[in-house]
Amino acid sequence: MKVNLRKASVHKADEVFAYKPWMKIQVGDVVKLEKDQFIPADLLLLSSSYEDGICYVETVNLDGETNLKVKRSLEVTLPLDDDEAFKNFAGTVTCEDPNPHSLRSLPIGRSDGAAAFPPELHRRLCISPVGLIWSSSSV
Repeated sequence: MKVNLRKASVHKADEVFAYKPWMKIQVGDVVKLEKDQFIPADLLLLSSSYEDGICYVETVNLDGETNLKVKRSLEVTLPLDDDEAFKNFAGTVTCEDPNPHSLRSLPIGRSDGAAAFPPELHRRLCISPVGLIWSSSSV
């Protein structure tokens, strides 16, 4: 089976998750991962089934190391712990061009002005590498 024909669970506009081929995943899609599943694209970890937002990732396909790496979601997105929670979620990730001093931030909110989170959470948040999971690794 070709890699890009594998399917991943992706959030749809009608507030449910449905499977679609990896090659159809686009920037901004919310992807739901299950245990022992390969990661279809570079992703930002929003939440986890663990209460503290951690996720264990195997990167043997990237770096040859067999030990699990601990990844952690943003604290503000921890409440996104079930399918229903994503219906009001919207955010924007902005990145500078690559440079050694680059900061990544995630403004949390909705583009239509409706409050996805309380106003005090509508702010820029730094994204560290510990919140990023890379394509070709697995959870």
